Amino acid sequence: MFEVCRSLDEAYTHLLFTREKQRLWTILTFATAAEDVDIKRQGRYYVFTSTASFGGQMFNRARAALTDTGHYGKGVIGGIPLAHAAKEGLGIRALRLGDYDQEGHAEEHMIESIPRILAQEVESRGALPARGIILNSDTPCTTADKNPSSTLPGWPASCTAKLCQLAKSHPQIQWHVFYMRKFGALQGKSVVDVGRTFTAAKRLQGVAVSNIDMYPYTQLMMGQAQQFDLL
Repeated sequence: MFEVCRSLDEAYTHLLFTREKQRLWTILTFATAAEDVDIKRQGRYYVFTSTASFGGQMFNRARAALTDTGHYGKGVIGGIPLAHAAKEGLGIRALRLGDYDQEGHAEEHMIESIPRILAQEVESRGALPARGIILNSDTPCTTADKNPSSTLPGWPASCTAKLCQLAKSHPQIQWHVFYMRKFGALQGKSVVDVGRTFTAAKRLQGVAVSNIDMYPYTQLMMGQAQQFDLL
C-alpha cells in the first residue's frame, strides 16, 4: 500500500505520474537525533495515497473500460455511462481486472503500515528514530468534516484524532505534520485557527499529547511541490 523512495524529489515524481488528481497523499520520513531534520536529507520516503471506496473503484474501472473501447461520454447524461457500462458488460469486466485496494485516507494507510515501517527503520538505523516527519497534501480530516475517516478498527474517527493516537502510542518519537492545503471544515480558516483545532484534538482521554505538532508547508517546501504540479 506504499512506495519507498530514496529522495523527496523521487517521491514527488512518483506522485506526479501515478496518482489520480483527486487523490490526497502523505509522505513519511524519519530522522535520528544526530541527523539534521532537513526533509531533503533523509534516507527513505514512504509514499501513501488515499483510496476510493469499493464502489468508487468499480466506477473508475468501468469508466476506464468504456474509454478504452470508445464508448465513454457518448450520449450519456453527465458523462458517466454506468447504465451503458452494464449493458455492454464492461462493469463486470471492470470487476475482474484484479484485486481492489483497501479503502482509506492516505494517513490511515500510513498508520496501518507504521509497525512494519518502524521495524525496517530500527533494522537499518540500529535504533528507533527520534523524529517522524509527515508531509501532507491537505490537513488531516477532523470530526467536524462530513465523512471523517473510519476504516481502521480500534482507531478514533478522523485522521487528526488517529495521528494524535499514533503519537500517544509512540511517545519516544517526536512527530511533525506539515500540510499544503486546508481540507474540509478547515477550508477558509486561518493558520492560527487550524493550529487551535489540532491542539484541541491532542487532548485524548483528558491527557494532552505533547509529541506531535502541525504546521503549514514552508515556502521552500511549497515551491518544491509546485515544481511537480502537486498543488
